[in-house]
Amino acid sequence: MAFTAIVKTTVNVLEMLIAATRTITASGNASQRVDLPASHAGVITSGTVTLTTGHGIVTADVVDVYWGTANLRKDCVVGTVAAPTADTAVPLTGGSGDALPSGATAVIVAPQVAIDVDFDGDLLKFLGATCAQRCRLDLRDDASESLKDIDLAAGGEYDWDEDSADENPLAGVIVAEAVASNGSTEAAELIVPVLYESTE
Repeated sequence: MAFTAIVKTTVNVLEMLIAATRTITASGNASQRVDLPASHAGVITSGTVTLTTGHGIVTADVVDVYWGTANLRKDCVVGTVAAPTADTAVPLTGGSGDALPSGATAVIVAPQVAIDVDFDGDLLKFLGATCAQRCRLDLRDDASESLKDIDLAAGGEYDWDEDSADENPLAGVIVAEAVASNGSTEAAELIVPVLYESTE
């Protein structure tokens, strides 16, 4: 069975229109539609976020923290939360990316959602991602090390295909898993089309 991605590009400069279409065909499909639950708004001060009751975040959860228009602290580990339905204080440690703000700052705390996906990056023919809300998609190897980390603006998109001028972002690696998070207090669907050549 063949799977197809149709890539359309349109450029309009001074009312001069340039349009192009190309078709990518592959025998393997690892595409995903991922439901991302609404995340939690709070205020962070000195590494501890104050959330409303009933947030459900528990000790040792891994979360991403969004604030401002582009700031993101990834893979924070939640410290001790004695009563997830009652405690409003959620301490955070570790992570990477932007340093957490030291003063009181409004943030979104986003529990990570695991995605069951695996494919050989050398066989990749098309990779895309889009979401109506700001979100993060991190493709990882079997040791949970990041291979391709994509930070999407609300309504934004990422795509790569074999005819692109850019190099294959997953050449030489095996994708074994992925995680995603939602940088919004509104639920969203993350769409991740993945085509690869399964017959090689």
